[in-house]
Amino acid sequence: MYQTLDNFRDLLKQADPDITKDFGRGKGDYTVWSEYELDGLHGGNSFQEMTWRILVERFTHDQNDPIVPGIMQALMDKGIAFQYSKRRSNDQELLYHAWDCEVIHGEV
Repeated sequence: MYQTLDNFRDLLKQADPDITKDFGRGKGDYTVWSEYELDGLHGGNSFQEMTWRILVERFTHDQNDPIVPGIMQALMDKGIAFQYSKRRSNDQELLYHAWDCEVIHGEV
């Protein structure tokens, strides 16, 4: 089960080698990822068709941050389903990119 998460992390590291899990650096530009839900069919004392919900977040001050399309391309290349959103904070001049991903166990 966690092999899939390790593979997902490794996929993201191709776009951002400095990515962290659960907590970001809080300074400068950074990417963080965290799994937040495991769904699937339960029966016969086991989970079937397990799907992780994983949030990938990129905080950046650069409107042309090359890591953003890198993450997008890495997810698309592996056929990982995601919803993308972008927000901005005028106070901090910060852009927030988020990919809400569905990763089926064994998919990555």
